[in-house]
Amino acid sequence: MRTCWVLDHPAHVRLLAPLMREGGTPDLIVACERDEVRRMIETGDGRLPRRQTLWVPRPVGDGRYRKAMFRVRSVQRFIKGASKDGQGEVERVVSVGAPLELLGQKSRFWRRTSVKERWYITDTEVNHTAHNLALKGATHVVVPTHWREDLDGGFDTGLVTDAASGDEFYRISYRRRTSIDSTLVTYMSQDLKNWFPAPMVVEEVIPEEGDTGFETVILRSTFPLPDERVFFEVRTYQKPISDSGF
Repeated sequence: MRTCWVLDHPAHVRLLAPLMREGGTPDLIVACERDEVRRMIETGDGRLPRRQTLWVPRPVGDGRYRKAMFRVRSVQRFIKGASKDGQGEVERVVSVGAPLELLGQKSRFWRRTSVKERWYITDTEVNHTAHNLALKGATHVVVPTHWREDLDGGFDTGLVTDAASGDEFYRISYRRRTSIDSTLVTYMSQDLKNWFPAPMVVEEVIPEEGDTGFETVILRSTFPLPDERVFFEVRTYQKPISDSGF
């Protein structure tokens, strides 16, 4: 699957470098205009592969909204153009703490995109602004098992929460609309490269107080999982429930 990798910070370059090496030469890089990031990419820090690269500004400081819009539109043109270069369509975007590219690649009724998977990876609970944007654009969210729910500003209730090991099992909570008939399929990984089915059962469904239209589903693994750090992904397949029953 042809992938666009978003490198917004030097630490993100090192985190994604092993995954990028597993990709193909048609992959793309969207890199933030930071001296450290430019130096790492241009010198191939730690055998960083050479890929077609688009440099984008940091949406901070004066004019940050203008910079953000310029960045989104630049990436849209970059991916659209690359998808027509004869090397296959770009079908996946992976970012660490950078939600703009994910939001910009979400299909709208007036604009279609070839991107089917939009991965948001984060290990920073207090990055609330990025989390809120990510929930609007991401199809997959990855958080580590040491995630602190008391610091994330409610981000865990949007898609995937910390998977905390109890005496025997891992548990995941998922917030969904009560008017949606959804099938949840869970996967686990220890390296973010190899994903395996992680069978889980619905342990409890908790309605929210008031007429919010949401409920929280508690999932529990059907067998004990390793003590090592594990990442979880929940994929949802949703079908609206109609009054007629069809």
